[in-house]
Amino acid sequence: MRKQLLIAAVLVGSTAMVGCKGEIALHSDNPGDGLKINEPVDPAENNFNLPPANNVTAETCADADTALGQTPLRRLTAVEYNNTVRDLLPGIAVPTQNFSADEEIGGFSANVVAPLGELQTDEYQRAAEAVAAAAIADGDTLFANCQNRDEACADMFIDSFGRQAYRRDLETTERERMKALWSFGNTEYDFETGIRLLIEGTLQSPSFLYRVEVGSADMVSALDNFEIASRMSYFLWKSTPDTQLLDLAAAGQLSEPATIEEQARRMIADPKSRNAINEVVLQWFGVDNFEDVEKMDEDFTPEMQESMRNETLAFVDHVLWEDDGRLETLLTANYTFVDANTAALYGVNAGAEDGMVRVDLDAAQRKGILTHPSVLARHGFGSMSVHRGKFVREALFCATPPAPPQVLENPPDTFEGQAERDKAQDRLDHSGCGGCHTLMDPIGLAFDNYDGMGRWRTQDEFGNDVYGDGNLFATDIDGDLTGAADLAQKMVESEQVASCVSQQFFRYAFARNALREDVCSVQAMEDALARSNGDIKEMLVAMATTDAFRYRRNQ
Repeated sequence: MRKQLLIAAVLVGSTAMVGCKGEIALHSDNPGDGLKINEPVDPAENNFNLPPANNVTAETCADADTALGQTPLRRLTAVEYNNTVRDLLPGIAVPTQNFSADEEIGGFSANVVAPLGELQTDEYQRAAEAVAAAAIADGDTLFANCQNRDEACADMFIDSFGRQAYRRDLETTERERMKALWSFGNTEYDFETGIRLLIEGTLQSPSFLYRVEVGSADMVSALDNFEIASRMSYFLWKSTPDTQLLDLAAAGQLSEPATIEEQARRMIADPKSRNAINEVVLQWFGVDNFEDVEKMDEDFTPEMQESMRNETLAFVDHVLWEDDGRLETLLTANYTFVDANTAALYGVNAGAEDGMVRVDLDAAQRKGILTHPSVLARHGFGSMSVHRGKFVREALFCATPPAPPQVLENPPDTFEGQAERDKAQDRLDHSGCGGCHTLMDPIGLAFDNYDGMGRWRTQDEFGNDVYGDGNLFATDIDGDLTGAADLAQKMVESEQVASCVSQQFFRYAFARNALREDVCSVQAMEDALARSNGDIKEMLVAMATTDAFRYRRNQ
């Protein structure tokens, strides 16, 4: 009890925180005839997250005053917590800590809304105790730089551990509080207990749990160098800044865009960035927590789920870090990586080797990440054309279809065994459904050749013939589709898709949607993507030098 009261006193003294219209005709005597559009929905009625701005160029943005949306205070996600602890205690086998589910902003993990409750506080206390116990159990590694385990060693540990935990140089009062924790444990028990209490208290401090940005009384202010270092490290590593980044911040060198760009390139070359950005892409396409997906299919075993997720992770990793890293390759590559489980979904031979092997696929049936069984299964439930079409509309075109009415009189009639294409036509013909479903179903029908697990098919489970005729509408690449592979290829030419990719990474980085005020920052990302022929890593480097990244709106 005395230990808990002392830690609580230290924490109290720490930094305070604290309406549619129109319809589409899908029926055709010949599946190759495509779709016929009647009375289209006005594209202006789409709810695009970043409103289009006229005459936005690099030149006009260079002459404009700094403007950006307000970025919320962020608490570490579970991944960020565990990565940060790993880097605070290198070489020590720290057990992974489990927490309540993170919040999501635009599909990306980010804790910015709910305040800390009793449950989360208890979880952080238990995690801090577990981490501290693991650290002390490996004292030889923890105190490798100390000649003796004495006060000088404690001072050295406080300076290095505290600086990296708080992502900045410690204030005098903060250092004194940390020293007080150690002194209590050292006096009452022993040196190791003092360090254990120090670790526990630090890991429960708001300065550790939150990514604090102080700001100023001005409407918009530049971040200080340590705040930039923290933004960079959690953007590219999902972890705390390393010594090099903190030293540059202490020297005041991270206020220069050239230095930020240099450090961003160094960080992207680090394996920590590889893991972090791969996870961002999995979240973008909805397969990060794939174990939560449920299917009434005997082949959808836990082992199959793991294999399906691992396939997409291996593909993303290869495209971004071994192949050319381009958006086009992510969307249209006709290769993937399979094991014995996923090979059966594709109807290919995985060979005799254990693990995953690269295979080339039929380009008429499979192109890029959108035709991965994991992505198709995640969004392939219920009326699959609705959910798959909605996903593409939101994830690749950054357009949110209007919400369905709370009460719908005389909904479309459906019956067991009815083809998905016929169900979609009934929705589009309905006066209360058609306008909104115009934005989803015709895209989703391009995936009609894939069942709920992503297997290729020419008939559904009721014996209805299926084919991939679909349509893109209210985009910059409108027209008929002949399947998901055709859709993927067309998206490569879309400026709207390129803009959406930038906006997705913006959402991840700032835990909010891009606003009108952010248009120049997003434009800089789009320009970098275009200049580099779609290199996603170049877009990430460009983001780190934008106004949105280097400044903060305070009110």
